[in-house]
Amino acid sequence: MRIGFVGIGSIGYPMARQLLRHGFEVRAYDRRQEAIGKIGADGAAAARSVAEAAEGADVLITSLPGPPEMEAVAGDIIANLPEGATWIDMTTNDVHVVQAQGEKAAARGRHMLEGTVSCGVKRAYEGKLTIFVGGEEDVFDRHRAVFDAMAETVIRVGPLGHATVAKLITNMLAFVHQVAFAEGMMLGARSGLELEPLWRAINASYGGSFVSENDGPRLLGGEFNETFALRLVCKDSRLTAALAQETGTPMPVATLVEQTYERARLHYGDDATCHNVMRLIEEAVGQELRADLEDGAP
Repeated sequence: MRIGFVGIGSIGYPMARQLLRHGFEVRAYDRRQEAIGKIGADGAAAARSVAEAAEGADVLITSLPGPPEMEAVAGDIIANLPEGATWIDMTTNDVHVVQAQGEKAAARGRHMLEGTVSCGVKRAYEGKLTIFVGGEEDVFDRHRAVFDAMAETVIRVGPLGHATVAKLITNMLAFVHQVAFAEGMMLGARSGLELEPLWRAINASYGGSFVSENDGPRLLGGEFNETFALRLVCKDSRLTAALAQETGTPMPVATLVEQTYERARLHYGDDATCHNVMRLIEEAVGQELRADLEDGAP
């Protein structure tokens, strides 16, 4: 199967590499030549444009920062992807943008799936992502091997657009957990608790989460160099807030967390990692949260 891949970024690169490792033929395009060179060293062919990545492909995958970037390449994809081929968009997107492009693709005889991604960059390198899929079930079934090459868990959540909603919900929960984890650990520290046993206690309780278990060692180690930028957190939060308003869903907790991340973005910069949100509470009380967590194991 020939796969075109557009967007060789922090999450796109390890996904494309997993496809190569599973024997897929990949032709990659990114605006940055260094990104194309990096995946080229792993065996991918280089495309000089989005159109060239789409030409002759059985599947075209996009992994882009957001709706504007996805819409900017949609026309070239639909025009150049062969009839009967499939476009899989893995961008964290706007549900209406995904559905509109799906209608345009269908009108031209192309299929479209969305495959939104969760569990982070580290698991992308391990091929252990979770992917939510939206689209027609028969189209999904024909492309199951593509998703399985990149992910440990693949869940079809419904028709086109539903995977975007699922991703926005899971991201919102992760953002809430990050802020709540930092606040809880600071409360423990200010109350005199040792942080390592407190962290283990949290993960062995109802209060534990994927965030506390997996991000805890990085946060408490002062490692604020992960690759999910605050500008992307704020973009996803705005998309979630817009969907909540559209559906009439009250989200007071998510709104407060969105404001917290926006403060972090303004303070630390667009490209600072999302984990910097913990530094807001550290700086507010003048105390760092640091602990040696052996092997990152609870």
